[in-house]
Formats: sequence, C-alpha cells, structure tokens
Amino acid sequence: DGFNPGTTYYFSIEAVNAHGLRSEVSNQAAAYALTPLPPMNFKAVVSGSTVTLSWIAPAGYQNRIPFSDRFSPAYPYEIKAYRVYRATAPAAAEWVFQQEVSSDTLSWADGAGGDGDYYYHARSVNQAGASLPSYARNGVSGGLYFLGPDNETSLEISDGAGAAFFSDSGDPMQSYSVEITTSAGDLGGRVLKSVEFTAYRGGLQADPNFVLTEKARMKLYYRKSGDSIIPSAVPESNALSIFFHNGSRWLQMYGGVNTEERSVQLSTSYLGRYQLRSTERGGGFGADTAGLTNRLITPNGDGKNDTMVFIYDNPLGNTVKGRIYDLRGTLVASMTQGPVGNSLLWDARAGGRVVPGGIYIYQITAGAKRYNGTVAVIR
Repeated sequence: DGFNPGTTYYFSIEAVNAHGLRSEVSNQAAAYALTPLPPMNFKAVVSGSTVTLSWIAPAGYQNRIPFSDRFSPAYPYEIKAYRVYRATAPAAAEWVFQQEVSSDTLSWADGAGGDGDYYYHARSVNQAGASLPSYARNGVSGGLYFLGPDNETSLEISDGAGAAFFSDSGDPMQSYSVEITTSAGDLGGRVLKSVEFTAYRGGLQADPNFVLTEKARMKLYYRKSGDSIIPSAVPESNALSIFFHNGSRWLQMYGGVNTEERSVQLSTSYLGRYQLRSTERGGGFGADTAGLTNRLITPNGDGKNDTMVFIYDNPLGNTVKGRIYDLRGTLVASMTQGPVGNSLLWDARAGGRVVPGGIYIYQITAGAKRYNGTVAVIR
C-alpha cells in the first residue's frame, strides 16, 4: 500500500534489539519500474500511396508479468502511448521516429509508404519507458521481420507461416512473438556471434516446442577490420558457418555467405540457440556423419527422434538426393526436404507406413559424389 505504479523504489533494512540500539543500514535494493512488451498483431496494409499500420496492446511487462487486464491496460503505468518507426531495410538500418499516438489509438497511416520503400515497427510506452520493437512489416513485400538487439540479427518469416503471429480475436494470448537475445559470454576464439530465438505465447509464456510451419530466413552479420573478420583473425569470409544447438550438441548448419552485406543466411524452421563461427569449409558439396542429427529413429510420435535429418554443405547449388536402403540393397524410401534448406529428412516410413525395426543404409548423392552411412529404426 502507498506505492505509486511506474515508480522505482529503493529499500534498505536495519536491525533493532530490545534496547532500541540500531545496526548500520544494509545495502540498497531496488524494485524497478517495468517497461511493457512490444505491441502484438502488428500489421501493414497498402491502399494506393498510403500504408496503414495497426496493432493491439501487449499482455504484460517485459519481465513476463501480465497486466491486470490485458484487454484494457491501465494508463499510464501499463500503457500510455505507442511510437511508430520506419527504416529503408528490415535490419542493419537506421530506424527513424515517425509518430507517437495515445494508448487508445491502435493504428497510424503513412501517406508516403505505399510504394514499399519503408519497413515499420512499433513500440509500447509507459511511465518506465519504451518497449523493445515489435516485429517489422512492409506493406508490399509482406512477411514478418524479427530484429535482434544489435539491430542486425534478423529472422524473416513469410506471410504463409505468419498465422501463428497474428490473431483476429484481438486477444494477445492467441498469437506468438519471437524474441532474439544475445550471449556475449560465448564470444571469442572461433565464435563471432551467439544468439537465441525464443517463441512466446502472448509475449508471456515461453514455448520451447514451437515450430515454424515454413522455413524462415535467418541472417547473422559479421564485421571486418581490413581483410580480417573480427573477433577471429579469419581472412576468408567463406570460412564462416552457422551452428545450431539441438539440445545435446552443436550441429554445423553451414549457410550462405553474402560478402556484400557481410551476413550469413540460413533457411530454417528451427528456433533456439545459434552461433556464427569461423570454421573449415570446402568450396564444393560437402557431407559427413557429423551432419546426421541422430542415428536412432523411434517413430512413435512423441516428437523425440521421430525423424533423421542429414545436413550438408552445398554452396554451388548442386541437386542433392537421398535414398534409404535395407541391408539387402533394396530401395526403401527417398528422403524429403528437411527443416533446414540444406538438409534431407527420413521419417522411418515407406509408402506412408512405418518400416520394421532394424538397420538401414542412407545414401546421399550430389553429382558424382556419394556418401553412405547407417541408421537404426527402433520400434
């Protein structure tokens, strides 16, 4: 009782004995005012030369504490305004402030944005400050662009996979957001960047099992000093690769290097932990057993080891095929496109039916190159 919302208070404590003697005052502790989550359901619609942006209020604070009423955030301590920004690119660009609107205003129109030259995002504001940016939108190109705190790391999700991030119900808990965080403590040696992509239901509840319905395009940027990539002294940009942690180990995912914008791009449906590292890469197609996610397939539908994914390096864009054979050399199945652009998948099925348990041979071919290995199906 007696505290004002949106205000930071500092506390200390002292001890008193039966004689009324007081101790020295303890160290100070603070209860900091909380900034809100970004707006949800951010949308851009073009009509002629005008792009109209709309959104709904977030469900809580950045530390995942929900508002008292997410359908009507309290003014001004939960939400007091929204701010709109625009840039000429979704990442590695300068975001210029455009307009601040009241907490009751959930849209804004830009009369100069209909040609698709600009990308937009919005921020929630309360007494404690402004939120992180919402995902960015472009009214012409479509798609959603989640941006990391470095203003470079990005995840581009197509409109086809965007349904999970937008709900017509007006309830922020019916849609998802993705937050990108960095791990500075991981940097050094061969690690140039370390990030994590986490899906939150309503911005509040982390969902480690969330899977994108289509592959998204991830971009991790690197920096150079002269001819060397920093912080590692790597002179060749093609010696860069993206790694993904699958919960038990780091997998090399490769990725395409764009030397002009100094980024490495990966098409993936996985969220989670990624690192950009300097590593050895050949100039042509490459594959080995390190690209196999697991050697044991248990196709019981529990979401754990139901499939086998094989990841390869294919900088020249060769046609890559994967086939599964039994130990007698009989063709069992063809592998399909995996969850990463440069990957193949087998779900332990042939003709739609789960195969019998046993040892199977996988064969990956790209032109004249051929790679073989074994995988076990356990039922």
